[in-house]
Amino acid sequence: MNISAIARLRQLPAVFSLSMLAARLDADKTKASIYAKRWKDAGLIRAVGPKVGVYYNLLVDPQAASTQSLNALRLVFPEAVIGAETVLHDAGWTTQIPYKTHVIVLDRRSVPQIDGFELHRRPRAWFAEFAQEIDQTSFARLSAYGALVDAYKYGRYSHQRAWCPDIDDLQSDEIDWARLAAVFERHQQPWPTAYQAMRNHS
Repeated sequence: MNISAIARLRQLPAVFSLSMLAARLDADKTKASIYAKRWKDAGLIRAVGPKVGVYYNLLVDPQAASTQSLNALRLVFPEAVIGAETVLHDAGWTTQIPYKTHVIVLDRRSVPQIDGFELHRRPRAWFAEFAQEIDQTSFARLSAYGALVDAYKYGRYSHQRAWCPDIDDLQSDEIDWARLAAVFERHQQPWPTAYQAMRNHS
């Protein structure tokens, strides 16, 4: 590995794409692919997923796979919203710890996999429909209330099978059932039979 190649890698951010590298090589995509393969074989970079064309720059940040994962996700899916089991667990609504971070992305012909993330496809209209339940403070994140409604309304979208928790799966004392009922109503989604016992609480 010559010094100029290492110098080029040091100039790249902790997460970069092949197109970003090619732009620094006079738009030479072939040369960019060659550089990326050599760096990957040398253990200097790591692909964020199979056939994605985005890499963690381990020379700049040896822990990039953990510290830069959301930046990598945003680079591949700019519209991504954290949701489903991840927000339910983070809100204290369930003790079940998801193995991967669950993320909602725009449905498209090809949805590449990103290591460490479980991707849920949604139609373009979803992002406007659930905008009121999405916190944009840092990385876009669906509220736990929105996550439950989404699971019941879109859980079978595009042949997917989202987790729709039973009442026994939830920490019911953590939930404002009246607010949850309002979110279900706003999205014109029937109140789940699984939560019928909590109807009086709403």
